[in-house]
Amino acid sequence: METLQNEIKFTTRFFKEENRKGKKFTSELPIIIGGAIVALIGGALAYMFLGKRDQDAPQIDKLDFRDRVERGQSQSILVCAKEQNPSEYATLKLNGTSIELPLSERSNGEVCYSSSFDPSKYFSREGAVSGQLILTDKFGNSASKDISFLVNLEAPKIEDVKIDRLDVGKYKILADVKDENLKDVYVILDSNKIPLSQENGRFSGIIETLKDLNFTLFANDKFNTSSTYQGKIEFSRDNPNVAYALQRGLNRTYIYLIAPLDNDRMQDLNEKNFVDLIVNNSRILVVSTFSNYLREKASDGVIIGEEFRYASNFASLVNGIYGAIYDVKSFYENNGNLRIRDPIKTIDYSSGLGLRLGFDRELARNATVKAIAYYGIAVVDRKLPENFDEISLLTKATQIDKYGDRLIKFSPMTSNSSDGNNYVYVIDAGKSTWVLAKHLKMLNDSGFDILNHPEIFYGLNRKVAGNVYSLFDADYGIKYYDYTYPTDKRAWDLMMLEWNLRFNQRERGIPWWDSDLLEKIYPDENTRDLALFHLFLLPVGTYDMESGKKVIGIEGAKIALLQAAKEYEAIKKLYPNGSVKDPIWGNVSPRWEYYSWVEDRGMNGLENTHIEYVGLKPLELWKIITTHINDYWEYIRSYERIDQYLSNNWKDWDWIKFAVGYEFRPIHITEDVRINFLVPQVLQYAGNPVTFIHIEPTPLGGWPYEWAISLPTEVINGLKEKFPDAKLLIGSGNFFGLYSCGDGLEKDGIKEVYMYAPYTTQRIYLMKKP
Repeated sequence: METLQNEIKFTTRFFKEENRKGKKFTSELPIIIGGAIVALIGGALAYMFLGKRDQDAPQIDKLDFRDRVERGQSQSILVCAKEQNPSEYATLKLNGTSIELPLSERSNGEVCYSSSFDPSKYFSREGAVSGQLILTDKFGNSASKDISFLVNLEAPKIEDVKIDRLDVGKYKILADVKDENLKDVYVILDSNKIPLSQENGRFSGIIETLKDLNFTLFANDKFNTSSTYQGKIEFSRDNPNVAYALQRGLNRTYIYLIAPLDNDRMQDLNEKNFVDLIVNNSRILVVSTFSNYLREKASDGVIIGEEFRYASNFASLVNGIYGAIYDVKSFYENNGNLRIRDPIKTIDYSSGLGLRLGFDRELARNATVKAIAYYGIAVVDRKLPENFDEISLLTKATQIDKYGDRLIKFSPMTSNSSDGNNYVYVIDAGKSTWVLAKHLKMLNDSGFDILNHPEIFYGLNRKVAGNVYSLFDADYGIKYYDYTYPTDKRAWDLMMLEWNLRFNQRERGIPWWDSDLLEKIYPDENTRDLALFHLFLLPVGTYDMESGKKVIGIEGAKIALLQAAKEYEAIKKLYPNGSVKDPIWGNVSPRWEYYSWVEDRGMNGLENTHIEYVGLKPLELWKIITTHINDYWEYIRSYERIDQYLSNNWKDWDWIKFAVGYEFRPIHITEDVRINFLVPQVLQYAGNPVTFIHIEPTPLGGWPYEWAISLPTEVINGLKEKFPDAKLLIGSGNFFGLYSCGDGLEKDGIKEVYMYAPYTTQRIYLMKKP
């Protein structure tokens, strides 16, 4: 009220002063005074009313600002409130700094303050600023709002990125990243996050990849600003050889073999060919000797032409060994009890052996590959000792063109049985190859230059096959009676004895010493293999004519060989015109005794067989040979049956008749000794593969089996042409004998005709009637 009184006094004094100056306010004074009074009363009332309302602080109902302000950008703040008496400015206090925001809008009791400013003028560092926004009216009433925002935001600076190739497929990323509030640095690679760590002031991380790859490097600070860098790892450029190998399908397990070639980040033709060699032979990379060999060749980062040639030769060898051993393994598992337990171990040994033998510098022929593979079976799986000189000599032999393949031939043989149960001879290729290598060395050491006589290779191969089977593998071979093994000196003495005896007797029989001629005599491979296999079977025993006792085992075989040689020499002295003394008929040709033997079989239940064989009944033949003791042949040759055909068309048949007759001469030896030992052993010594043909039932007074020999294929074909309707029972291997006359045997009531697989109980039927 004091203020109001003062205002009235001032107004009254105003009017008086104006009147004094001569202004005409007097007449108007009542009106003026009345208006003033009204105004003063209204002002007083307004003062009373408004003064009471402004005791309230401004009501802030809107505050807009940017939460994040990058360096160099402006912050814009707008604050609005309800206020009738606003001040000209609002105050923004941040981190001890005051910034005024001018009044920018006023309408109907609503006021707004706004301003834009560059925070960097007030704050030098990046980060958060906070404080209050204060609004004060004219009467000192104020309101405030807390405010906080980020200023001077700057993304981390990725100043330099470097990609270093550490190894094949291994890279180190190095990045210089600057930011005072850095939070993390990482790489995104195929949706995978790979953190980078600080190392000597730089950020680094390892990336592993085997392909070209794009990546993104991220650098983030704690205010969630980030920078990125787009990079690329050019694996194919940095590792051209490895990339090429992977493109061709090489398992990444083996890229270490190639890796050194990419040290210069280039690929030349030799390197490309080397990679192709590895990829093309990937199945044998499991063989450590081979993979180590390749690694060593590439270790200096260069492949020269000579190295590639050597590697190619060695790959050919190992690949061949791999195939040979797995083929044999599969065959063994499906046929018999032989096994190769760990083929990779065996392949690895054989590969190492081949390398020691120099078959990277020289390309191994197929026969050599087999020789080395099979020798590995002997050493690894059969536990036989290695002798480097022996296998070295063997591989020199197998490298000889054409004949080398014949030397290492230990494939299975099949004897066909009329009942369908064919018999397969499973040859232990490992053991046989080991024996073959030792045999070659012993022959060479004895003075026989085996390498200069490759024509003998096939015969030697068959000798080893027959010897090994007889001595070590057959169910009822020599081992059954007298245990022996491949390193047994007794066994080797026997094998060398047989060699010496046979080699000295090459005037008769199958020319086992001439590979080329053998192929003409036996064009069919299986027939040839079987015939020569039988030729070199060692006897399990014999009848010792000097002691009058049967002897078995190694000693029996030795006596059998020596005795057969002695008998052969005796026959040789008599042939062709010599005679033996018959106690009844006097001096007769051994051939006479042969026909006497034939006649005896005819008289004892096999008359029809006799007729088919010689064309006469038994008594008719007997009459001729006893009436014409010296010229009986002139009387029987015209009958033109099997015996006559053989006599007239195969010169060896005459000698065979002579030898058989000689062993059937009347001496104090039982018939079973002649049939079981003397006849087959002398025929075999003379170079004729021999076996027995059995018949059932056995006629009364007859004999259940008789000798049979292998005839040349040309002779067999001649018999078939001569007697096209005859039932000739020819055993596999071209075996033929008296009991091959199928028509006669049938008429004589024989139901079964068969051979045994040597030294087994396995029958091989030539005829089997229900």
